[in-house]
Parts: sequence; structure tokens; C-alpha cells
Amino acid sequence: MSANTGPPPWATESVDLVDADPAWALRGEQERDHLETLLSPRRIARIEHVGSTSIPGLVAKPIIDLQAPVADLSDSDSIAAVLASHNWHHVHPDLDQRPWRRFFVKVADGRPSATVM
Repeated sequence: MSANTGPPPWATESVDLVDADPAWALRGEQERDHLETLLSPRRIARIEHVGSTSIPGLVAKPIIDLQAPVADLSDSDSIAAVLASHNWHHVHPDLDQRPWRRFFVKVADGRPSATVM
């Protein structure tokens, strides 16, 4: 995010809650498995599908949330480079406003489809 541009539209648009979708579990597994391969040299524990889509039957925002523990946040630039080549976008810390984490969004059809922190 530069001084001349704002955040991308997907970063600030509202997200609606939808009825539970049984496909979320499979999508969560697929995203987790792919991220585990991409981040295997850097992660320290299993990547987990977390958040509302990980709970069967729960009304949720239709975005798969994942948590990926890493050994050292100083690796965030190299992690961002790896993820960027697979359609993940690093959310700038000024937009995220949580200095203790690194947040990435996968965008499909112009909308967030998954997040990893």
C-alpha cells in the first residue's frame, strides 16, 4: 500500500454471513495441505483450519481462516514472497493494526476466499 493508493477493494468490503456449507471442511483441508507444503521449512507446528468455517453447521463468513505457526516472524518477507506466487496477498501492518502477527489473504474472483495468520 503506497501513499498514493488505498487498500484494494477486497480489503475493506463488508463480508456477509451465510448458511453453513459442508464444502468448507474440504476447502479448509485443501488450503491447509497446500500451505503446509509451501511453508514446511518455516512452520513449527501443524497449520490449522480455524474460525467459523471450521465449525460444522455454523453460520459464517464464507472465508476459510487458517493459522500457521512459524518459528520466527523475521521470516515474514520470505514467507510473503512464497505466498505471493500462489495468489496470497500480505496485508500491510498499517491496515491490519496487529504488529504481533502477519496476515495474508487469498483472493479469488476479486473477493477474499481464505486467510492465513
